[in-house]
Amino acid sequence: MTLNTYKDTASCQILGIESLPSHWSENKLGYLFNLGKGLTVTKQDLCDEGVPCLNYGEIHSKYGFEVNPNIHRLKCVSQSYLKSNPNALIQNGDFVFADTSEDIEGSGNFSQLISTNPTLAGYHTIIVRPVGNVFPRFFAYVFHSEEFRNQIRLLVKGVKVLSISQNILKSTSVWLPTKGEQQKIAQFLDYETAKIDALIDEQKRLIELLKEKRQAVISHAVTKGLNPDVPMKDSGVEWLGEVPEHWTIGKINHLVSSVSNGTTAAQIDESLDTLAITRIETISTGQINYEKVGYIENTKCIEPFLLQKGDILFSHINSLAMIGNVAIYEESQPLVHGMNLLRLKPERSVVNSYWLLYFLKSKIVRQAVESRAKPAINQASISTGSIKELAIPLISLEEQTKIASYINYETMRIDRLDMQTNKSIQLMKERRSALISAAVTGKIDVRDWQPPKGSDRVESQLEKVSAHGEA
Repeated sequence: MTLNTYKDTASCQILGIESLPSHWSENKLGYLFNLGKGLTVTKQDLCDEGVPCLNYGEIHSKYGFEVNPNIHRLKCVSQSYLKSNPNALIQNGDFVFADTSEDIEGSGNFSQLISTNPTLAGYHTIIVRPVGNVFPRFFAYVFHSEEFRNQIRLLVKGVKVLSISQNILKSTSVWLPTKGEQQKIAQFLDYETAKIDALIDEQKRLIELLKEKRQAVISHAVTKGLNPDVPMKDSGVEWLGEVPEHWTIGKINHLVSSVSNGTTAAQIDESLDTLAITRIETISTGQINYEKVGYIENTKCIEPFLLQKGDILFSHINSLAMIGNVAIYEESQPLVHGMNLLRLKPERSVVNSYWLLYFLKSKIVRQAVESRAKPAINQASISTGSIKELAIPLISLEEQTKIASYINYETMRIDRLDMQTNKSIQLMKERRSALISAAVTGKIDVRDWQPPKGSDRVESQLEKVSAHGEA
């Protein structure tokens, strides 16, 4: 794709933008938009039916950039809020900013309403409504650009929670092409970003297929073995199904010397005299993440809790979706076994640690663990006794090692593809961001660009958002 550049440019006073096309103007956001506040409601006020309500959490996690309540499921509030809080009613093309963020990257997150149906701005939100010579969709891309977001990041206030005020938004600098250019830039970006997003979605679907393939490789190998021609028999365990005829069935307790809790020692700040200690989130990805550990004082009483190579950590208190998470300790650096994770110590003379790890990672075992877990508010738990009693095939150490080696090889191949796919997604996201910045700051000239025939999706999208404020 070859695009022109603007011939006449002028220096710019906006942070991160050296120059703009000379006929563009600079302005403060407060001169082009009216700002207002969303509803003062709590989660208890939300329900499944009523008037759709866009809250800051949905802006951060689900519907950033744009939202259409006809497509995107939003929580609702009572119809009475339309009368009692009419100023919180947002219109087609309006922007809703989250006024708090837990990290600097999320500062400035927003969503543009793409709907004419009644919708309310919810808690912790700021409404930004175009009133000047503005084509709203163009400003969706301006607000999404790094050049605009970086201004907000310099102005936010707070430590653990970063806050954005109406005054901060009003004081940010924006730039204004002619209205015709705004529309053309928006049309160009709608079309080009839709193409990139479609490619990203394809790559995400591939990642999901790779995850399924990985799980299938593990589950089949640990329950059926590697020989497709071996005679099979009923295991006698409903969830385990058929197993090779020469296998017998025992319990986890037959293969481990202990299943134990970790130390309850108080955690402190990291220093030269501390040791890393596990937390629940340390194994949330299925591997030990040393960026998600705590620290405790290094004393002799901690020695019994130091993990040894081949030990398996098991999440026995967690959300139902995460309970049964496991990871193996590979001795890359000293690590203490902390509370809220169990340690399984494999009996090395009868079990290969990696075979046991893969068995516990298999889908059928995770489902068996979930079925035995006791649910509570926001979490579930499974007892040490229930884990010890879990059924498991008892097979020769030699066969375990072959199965573990096979799974290692196959999952490494899958993981390489996964890494390559994620890298492709990251590159496409970077290209998307660079394209937006180039178009909205005038580094490229798209005034003569025309959408290919048949691109109805782009035009209908523009018709929806440009309806706001158009003559």
